[in-house]
Amino acid sequence: MHPNFGQVRSILSQPPSSETFESLIDALPLFDIEFTTEHELFVYASQHLERWPTHILRPLTPSILHASDPDHISCATQLCNCITTSILSDDDLTTQCTPKTFCKVTTLLFDQTYFDDVRDNHLISSDGPLPQLTTIKLCSPTLPTYAERLFLSLAQSSRLKQLTTLNIGFTDVSKQTLDLFFQSPHFPQRLTHLDLQHTPTLHSEHILYLVRSNTLQHLTHLDLRLNHLSTELYTEIASSTQLPSLEWLAISHPNITPEAIRALAKSTTLHPQISRYWRALQ
Repeated sequence: MHPNFGQVRSILSQPPSSETFESLIDALPLFDIEFTTEHELFVYASQHLERWPTHILRPLTPSILHASDPDHISCATQLCNCITTSILSDDDLTTQCTPKTFCKVTTLLFDQTYFDDVRDNHLISSDGPLPQLTTIKLCSPTLPTYAERLFLSLAQSSRLKQLTTLNIGFTDVSKQTLDLFFQSPHFPQRLTHLDLQHTPTLHSEHILYLVRSNTLQHLTHLDLRLNHLSTELYTEIASSTQLPSLEWLAISHPNITPEAIRALAKSTTLHPQISRYWRALQ
């Protein structure tokens, strides 16, 4: 018997109400991939909910969506005819994906090995169902050529403009694709977090372009670890006035020259804690 069974039974013994329903949702292991329609808790809860007034089974909206294995059943969708988990299936997106369903989603994660062009392009499209999307994390080393197509789709979507966090570390796409992505007219102007850790085709010119185009004015965190970048880039970062909000800069030590370290250590434009860190390494 599932350890939550007693809690679920206690909740369902109470009179139907919105508060009781929310307590039930909290008690169900909705994020457990083993929680399917055959699960004892699902069967038990669904039998009781059949007798509840339908107006109480209101849609719940997740804040994070995972682009994951489409064979995984979104149990909460079937439980109350709405999506309440962060795991989507193809059926979810074709039958349940409406602007109202996902109106509170802020984060979209691509961290699995299965992807679907139609589904994912719909999620990130300009007229897609994620009006409050602010974070995209695409950081799987197992991404196939799918990543190329996703980057190109993102570059053409006005949804890209509204992002504040972009994590594309450990993603291998062509240099040409990165060129188009970073030079997109939709590239976000209010980014606070940019993670480019171990992006094999990342060149210094990509970061230089972003810095010189005043795109990173709001950036507070920049992760450049495990990339082979030039001393020119680091010295320009050290002297740039286009990174006024930067508080955290991550660089792999083996890939940085003594000249670059000196420039960062002597910087008067970067946040003091960044220059102090590099001074300690001299």
